[in-house]
Amino acid sequence: MMNQLRLTPVVLRLLILNVAITFFFAIFKSNEFIADIFFDYFLLWKIDILQYNPGNMGRSLFHPVQLVSHFFSHSLSDMGHLLFNMLSLIFFGPFLEEVLRSKRFLRFYLFCGLVGGLLVTLFDPSPNPVLGASGALFGVGMAFAFYAPEHRISLLFLPFSFKARELMIGLTVISAAFVLMDVADIDGGQGNISHFGHLSGVAAAALYFQIEKYLPFKD
Repeated sequence: MMNQLRLTPVVLRLLILNVAITFFFAIFKSNEFIADIFFDYFLLWKIDILQYNPGNMGRSLFHPVQLVSHFFSHSLSDMGHLLFNMLSLIFFGPFLEEVLRSKRFLRFYLFCGLVGGLLVTLFDPSPNPVLGASGALFGVGMAFAFYAPEHRISLLFLPFSFKARELMIGLTVISAAFVLMDVADIDGGQGNISHFGHLSGVAAAALYFQIEKYLPFKD
């Protein structure tokens, strides 16, 4: 029986790390030096687009470290961003960590975040930077749906529930629709949500299970 309320070791450490990093930058965001570090090394900028800002001299704002750092930090002005992602980690993560075991789960999580971030920097039609663990967590959600497709999930404020498989397929289709609207330059009201990042997490999850046997790791 699934027990999403019991925090498994890797999930707990990921939770603490995300909360600590986000709150650190939120507390000290008024410090210019700290704010510059966040802007330069924790936002995920695009590789193929030159972003300009005062003093940047036209250089690309992308740095390789952003491929990892971006999914351990969240919006400093909207703590709902952090809350929603961490609730998703708490719900999906413990079950998946028990299925995959801790080391394999950690590799999977990092792979989804890293490869998903790389896909964003290369192919995202939006020029805006990306921030947050949503891509990695979409990968975790898809893996959850694969291992427990019939598990029913209730969403806040809705009087009905979804099967895990139905929910993740639906969210993926919605994300794809928003990405197509972005490509067509249609304002669909997606705000600051990186729907391409969600799709990248799904793609990274599928890729991981296809190539895992070729990776130089042993449990």
